[in-house]
Formats: sequence, structure tokens, C-alpha cells
Amino acid sequence: LLAEGALVNAFIPVYKSLDDAERRRLAQAFSGVLIGVNLLLMALGILAAPAIAGLLVPPGSQISFELVVYMTRLLVPFLMLISLSAIAMGLLNADEHFRESSFAPVAFNLASIAVLLLVSHTATWLAQRVAGLGPYALISDGGQLPVFAFRVIEPGAFTVYDVSELLRTRGWIVPAYELPQGAEDVSVLRVCVRNGFSRDLAGLFLADLEKVTRRLAHGGVAAADDERGTSFHH
Repeated sequence: LLAEGALVNAFIPVYKSLDDAERRRLAQAFSGVLIGVNLLLMALGILAAPAIAGLLVPPGSQISFELVVYMTRLLVPFLMLISLSAIAMGLLNADEHFRESSFAPVAFNLASIAVLLLVSHTATWLAQRVAGLGPYALISDGGQLPVFAFRVIEPGAFTVYDVSELLRTRGWIVPAYELPQGAEDVSVLRVCVRNGFSRDLAGLFLADLEKVTRRLAHGGVAAADDERGTSFHH
């Protein structure tokens, strides 16, 4: 109703029937009310994210519930921004400013491509260094999408589930699961490099993964320097 512009489409005929002064007052009032409604819905969506995730994630699923909650909370502000952009584009079209409203989708797509290229570069850098740790083999390298997966080469001393559990204690949510039918004997860890995940953060993750790997390789006994500092919480 809000993000797809249905309310804006109903508002435009009324807006067009007014003179310039009344248009300005109506646009300010309408925008203010809609911003307030969006802020309220955004707050409710963020607070209700666990309940929404509970409807999306079936019981017994290997999908990380915490990750679904986190992604839901990221999506809610995006819907608010889309709603506000629908208001702005509707008003521009009503005032016959077609050039600005036509350029908006182009600017959005260019920005999305630029962000994807930047985070993909970080993903490939991190994937190669994970493979360089020794016990891991890449399933994908993050070259096309900023997501990569890797497995334990010889799951004898430890498994991907052990790695995921210890990374979680350090604040990193890295889901571990079996591949779909036809490759059920392969279990992987999946790393998603989102916008804002800088090279510095990637380095912190790599350092924590190396400590976790070393701890598991020693039969679960932490290295001496493993307990002295605190890790970044993602």
C-alpha cells in the first residue's frame, strides 16, 4: 500500500486539482503524515522481526533463525525508503518534472551495481584467505555474488558445525548446513559479505576463524593467546 505507491496514486488527482499554494501545503502535510506512519511501521517491524522470522523459518530447519531475524530488520528500513521515494516520484510527475523521476531508477541501479562490485571484491579476497588456512576447500569463491561457501577437507578432528558453533561464541553468525539432494554428504559453511563489511572487518573475521581452527585442531583446547582478548562481535 505504501511502498508500491498505491496511496500516492490516489493522492495525485486531488493534488492536481489544487492551485500552487494549496499544493505545497497538502504535499507538506501528506509527506509528514506518511513519514510518521512509515517510522511507526518500521519500529514495529524491527521489534516484531523474531515473530516474522518464526513464520518464515519452519521448525527443524537448518536455516539460521538469528540470520533471518537480522535480514528482516535490514529489510524494514529499505521498505520505508522505497515508500518515501514513491511519494517524491509521484509529486515530481504531478508537477511535470519527468527528467528527475526518470533518472531515479537509473541512479538506484548504478548504486546497487557499484556496491555489489565493492563487496564482491572483499568476498573474493576473504575466500582466498580462508582457503589458504589449510583445512578448508572452497565450494564457491564470491566472484559473482558477495557470498562464498567452504567445507572442511578432512572432517575427522572437527566438522563445519563445530566451526560454526565456536564462531558464534565470538559474535560471528556463519551458518553450517548440508547441501541439497544429490550432495547430502557435503556440509558447508556460508559467509555473506554485506555492504559495510570492510577489509578490516574481514581481517578480524579471518583472525577469529584461524583461532577457532587452531583450537579445534588441538582437540578443543584453546591456544594461550585465544583467551586474552575479545573479538569483534558481528
